[in-house]
Amino acid sequence: MPIANSKIGQIGEDEAVGTLESKGYRIVTRNYDSPMGEIDIVAEKGRKLYFVEVKTSLDTHRDAFSPEERVDKRKRRRLQGLCEMYLARERIDPHTEWQIDIIAVTLDKDGKNPHIEHIENAVWDYRGVSY
Repeated sequence: MPIANSKIGQIGEDEAVGTLESKGYRIVTRNYDSPMGEIDIVAEKGRKLYFVEVKTSLDTHRDAFSPEERVDKRKRRRLQGLCEMYLARERIDPHTEWQIDIIAVTLDKDGKNPHIEHIENAVWDYRGVSY
């Protein structure tokens, strides 16, 4: 029986959290919901905030369309807006450094044996400034 997409996504997010924590990040929140959408993971390391978009797929689909390729220009712009909304709603100091990363998780057909790629500073704004 195939694994449900929601289960695949949950496994991927759990793996991403474990990866971040093993690299010294502190998870601030998961699945931050707003009217504009959801931020998968908000983490911090030092004085910097990291907004992390997690994309998970099964290895059987990897060759056709990698998880990180699913974060297109439109999705990147939406992520920038979501992050700016988070900073405002949570009253984060406007001088706080932040960036948007992507963690691509590829699982085997049984939803196991994750291959994880952490793509740092994956989203840049229209002026060429990274977040």
